[in-house]
Amino acid sequence: LLFLLCSFNYAFSQEVASLKFRTLDGKEDISLPSMAKNDLIVLIAYGEGCPIIRKYVPTLNQTAKDYQGKATFLMINAVKSKSNSEIIIDKKNQGIELELYQDSHPSSLQKLGFKTLSEVVLIKKSTQEILYKGAVDNQFTFDLTRPKATEHYLIDALNNSIAGKKVKIKTSRVYGCAITY
Repeated sequence: LLFLLCSFNYAFSQEVASLKFRTLDGKEDISLPSMAKNDLIVLIAYGEGCPIIRKYVPTLNQTAKDYQGKATFLMINAVKSKSNSEIIIDKKNQGIELELYQDSHPSSLQKLGFKTLSEVVLIKKSTQEILYKGAVDNQFTFDLTRPKATEHYLIDALNNSIAGKKVKIKTSRVYGCAITY
């Protein structure tokens, strides 16, 4: 299992610099490193029709505000059937305050192993290392909605990374709609 995790991180680190996402005006693909203003990057898989990611929008908006200047938050639309104009309308209707991009072809989210809308990845740009991959927290599942999260996976990973500490939980189970490529 340890070998598998090491090869998992190594394989992804080779991909980070080549990841590209399309602006919603459809004019260009932008590389992930050039999109990020900070060394820590949070990528979030988004799809308007998924109820769990919709529930997480306020939490993600607030977390991005709380970590402004420390981490760059980027939401990536992973639903291929949506046009850019539909995505812009979804962004406004859902109250998304984060930068929102369209996944490129070939899929950058697929290269990172994203399988679920609402899945997040924390990347350290300077080392191209994936520090955390999984759920935002444990507030929402298919069967349960807690009034408040009791486990804060993304925030804990951000805090540890900012403090120069090792991220304790590197992966967690994600609930949300399946991404189809």
